[in-house]
Amino acid sequence: MVLALGHEEDLVGVSHSCDLPANVKPLRRLTATVVPSQRSSETIDTFVRDHLNTSTALYELDIAALEKAAPDVIVSQGLCDVCAVATGDVEEAIASLPGKPTLVDLNPNNLDDIFTDILRLGDALGSTARATELEASLRDRVSQVAEQSKRFTGSSRPRVAFLEWLKPLFNAGHWNPELVELAGATEVLGRPGLPSTTTDIEQLIEADPDILMIACCGYRVPETLADLKAMDNVPGWRELRAVRDGRVFVADGQDYFARPSPSVVDALERLAVTLHPTDFPSLLAAPFRKASNFTY
Repeated sequence: MVLALGHEEDLVGVSHSCDLPANVKPLRRLTATVVPSQRSSETIDTFVRDHLNTSTALYELDIAALEKAAPDVIVSQGLCDVCAVATGDVEEAIASLPGKPTLVDLNPNNLDDIFTDILRLGDALGSTARATELEASLRDRVSQVAEQSKRFTGSSRPRVAFLEWLKPLFNAGHWNPELVELAGATEVLGRPGLPSTTTDIEQLIEADPDILMIACCGYRVPETLADLKAMDNVPGWRELRAVRDGRVFVADGQDYFARPSPSVVDALERLAVTLHPTDFPSLLAAPFRKASNFTY
């Protein structure tokens, strides 16, 4: 979001998770995590749940590095305490810093919130005009998809289960159910604006969606595919309509769906083309790939 507002040269530090776009100059890492990486979703879920029962944090803020970076503005998030440093820890750190930097705490639950955050951040960075232009451009792209999706009703509107985690299953949360609806489909498990929640396989079997869209939070495609392969051993998985019909799609959750930023509009366009491959000729987005098209 900072880069989209034209402030790449003003960045003096980032979190350990900041990796987009790839050509960003090397920057001081201000946070670290104890969450194990390169592990299965089941292992990570167990670790996080166990750790939340202790008094220690999942993420650490490097106060010395932050003080050395001497920022005027700090961008944080209060949406998910298992995804980044908690807002309270950031506020405590700011209180100890000289100059008292401005804190822009982002806590979006839907697309409107994301667009509002762009305006808030633009104001904090002195780029109100650019933020207004960016927000209007993103809203226009969303409106174009939504307008074209109005034609899909009845049987032409597929029933979709969007999964943000596989072991255990988590349904879609926050803006992701909204993206499914805007792209011309019906989300059968998640609800727009509400957090992602643990979902039983029985709930998924009962919903029996036409399409499974899998974009694991914090995962890229290879990690998701590894967990997806293990789902074949879960009773009832192979009998799902979407699995039987080969309509399981895998997306890069890390780059497209998990980050409340301009990238969610890219995700929407790709999702629309995925669900309706011949009905969005004006979109140049590539569809997300079927799981059966990958070798793993």
